Amino acid sequence: MKPGKEAERVVLDPGFGYQSIFEPLANQLYKDSPVTAYLPTRLPGSNWHYYGLKSKLTTNGYEVSAYKTNQLPGKDSSLPSAAVQEPDPKMVLMKMKAEAYRAADNKGTLLYQKDNWMFYTDQAAIGNQAEKERLIQIFREAAKYSAPISGAAGVVKVTGAGDNRSYSAYWTFDGKVGYSFESRAPISDFISVLYSFRPVINLLNVADIVLLPIESQYDLQVGRKEAFEPITNNFITLSSKPVVIGGSVYLPVADVVKIIQGQMQYVPQENAVYLSESGYYNQLKLNLKTGEVNKKKALIAKVPVYVADSRVLVPLKFFTEQFGMQMKYDPFSKTVSILHSSWFTNSRIPKHAVTADYPFTVFSTGGPSFLYENSRIGAGGDWSFVHNQPPQGYNGLKYNVYQVSIPVLPGANELVYRDATSGRIINSIPLTADLQPKDIPFRYSSYPAYDSMKMDLKLAAGDGTAWPSGYVETTSFADITGIIKSEGFNYSSLRLTYRQANGVESKPISFNVAEDGSFSYRFKPEQGQGTYIVSLYNPPGSLTKGDLAAIVTFVVVVK
Repeated sequence: MKPGKEAERVVLDPGFGYQSIFEPLANQLYKDSPVTAYLPTRLPGSNWHYYGLKSKLTTNGYEVSAYKTNQLPGKDSSLPSAAVQEPDPKMVLMKMKAEAYRAADNKGTLLYQKDNWMFYTDQAAIGNQAEKERLIQIFREAAKYSAPISGAAGVVKVTGAGDNRSYSAYWTFDGKVGYSFESRAPISDFISVLYSFRPVINLLNVADIVLLPIESQYDLQVGRKEAFEPITNNFITLSSKPVVIGGSVYLPVADVVKIIQGQMQYVPQENAVYLSESGYYNQLKLNLKTGEVNKKKALIAKVPVYVADSRVLVPLKFFTEQFGMQMKYDPFSKTVSILHSSWFTNSRIPKHAVTADYPFTVFSTGGPSFLYENSRIGAGGDWSFVHNQPPQGYNGLKYNVYQVSIPVLPGANELVYRDATSGRIINSIPLTADLQPKDIPFRYSSYPAYDSMKMDLKLAAGDGTAWPSGYVETTSFADITGIIKSEGFNYSSLRLTYRQANGVESKPISFNVAEDGSFSYRFKPEQGQGTYIVSLYNPPGSLTKGDLAAIVTFVVVVK
């Protein structure tokens, strides 16, 4: 099926997101290719070279070659049918092609088989039994959790030995279009790239919010004042060259902090620098004389510090230990590869809500990998999600399109989503709710013990005004009155707690319930103006499990 032509920007996948050097090519293929294009979200190592792309459309598909070059290619070199000089065959890293399907070459020795994928080798590539076993183990481990490309049937083949060894893959989804990938990179690079192939589709149209991790890579070399970004195909200038001191690699602090999108500031009177990663402020303090590392005034480490030309360098392990950064060091080339993860997010959700529970869809990894909230209400667990299948070609074990719903209040609201692990805000989106107070219900618990419970609740403001549902506005206090009836529960009291959007939930406050189940409580918050989420709870000891189980929640706005 030919893709739509309405896309303005294509997002491939985590790994590159919108920053890929494939972006111009991906957009062009998405709009003009006669078949769905597949491109990898990773590239093999280029060893301090730029990547170049040579590509063209064909009558039944496309052809793309990625190669090493010493010069940054012009922008047009990524576009199909561009006049690009034929690269030196020794510099070609990989070739990708889509064409009319043909029978796959399955000649040779079958090493392994998994989920409609077969892994072969020719006699020259086997060499000896030990090499055969090594290849079997590599492919078995790679396919441990999934086949290379979800939903496809394909063949992987290893041919030749030494400098003549190459790796190839050929697959199809429908028996009509065949996709091929060839590489002379090391087998680890080949497998990494193969497993990263994704369909070129406009993920911005898949869901209301696209929320995907972006992996950045920076290669720093000892004695070199440039770092290479293979993902963006660019070199960046460093403030100082990495050095080796006493057998340890020292990296310039300012540059690494910039890579993790953090902040660094020097305080002369303390002879110290304050460091933080993205989303934090002055997370660590590094004393330049003593090497002491403090976090919130507590001493957590001590590291050697090297200062050259007013530039601060510290050992590589400082960043791995204090920020949990992923780094790889190749002692042969004296290259440090820094891997950093951040988020790509884009939204096209409507900015107006017409129901008390605002629904939207998210395309992301796993689920729920994130925390969602209305900033007026805060994070109270009042959101829900439902999994759906991801787009074709995306592994359903990893990717999901899921339905999310958050509560909203009349007027201005704000959808906020956070990293579930760190709690850091990823994005916030203003929402206007075209709602009336009567549209905001009492939110009853789904606790099974309350299935037979019947409640009749009413809210009134301090001036005596009756409010129609689970929302009240007042300048002083609010009265909650009602009656509770439940089989198996003989309540003589209830408990109540309250919290503001960014506040801590108060301690439970107990009040009496009459014999007929009726009750009344006057809520007058000590904090003054603001929006309060008030919850009624069961009396102590009324449930065998869960001493504090919410029955119903409502909203009080103090103006």
